[in-house]
Amino acid sequence: MTLHYVVFDTHTGDQLTKGMCPEGYLNTIMNGLPAGTDVLVAPGEATLQPETDIAMIRQYCCAQVDRAADAACAPYLTPGDTQALRYRKKLDEAERWTDESDPADFPFLREEAGATAITITQLAARVIAASIVDDERIARIEARRIATKQRIRGAGQNLAVIKMAMNVDWTSLAEGEA
Repeated sequence: MTLHYVVFDTHTGDQLTKGMCPEGYLNTIMNGLPAGTDVLVAPGEATLQPETDIAMIRQYCCAQVDRAADAACAPYLTPGDTQALRYRKKLDEAERWTDESDPADFPFLREEAGATAITITQLAARVIAASIVDDERIARIEARRIATKQRIRGAGQNLAVIKMAMNVDWTSLAEGEA
């Protein structure tokens, strides 16, 4: 696979040159750059034109941010349509459950509590607590995704700002460390 890239001045963000290389060769190019320069991978359509299309690079980078945020959220989301439906129903039941509730009206909680030998009240508390933790993680990721894309879109022609904006540690962010 061929990678397309632009080399830019890290102080001004101005493009210095552009090129393409085999995928495994980009680190060699980066290691050979003079101080004060950096590389940003770009779509070929943006770099093969006489004038580099920075707007296309911003769009490409925003799409990369979306993919990274999606991957960071994945561990906190339930795969599969039926499993997601079951979790939504269980959370709905947990949010409605009170000690005065009739277990017959709460089939998901009733069955799981029986299978795991805990009370419905204990299970409801666990389900709600897990949902809150996951919601907090996903909310942090979503907020950073939006802010990062906003910085990229507002960078104008400044490739250094675009590159810096994309430097997000999504895993630490999900854990509340970033």
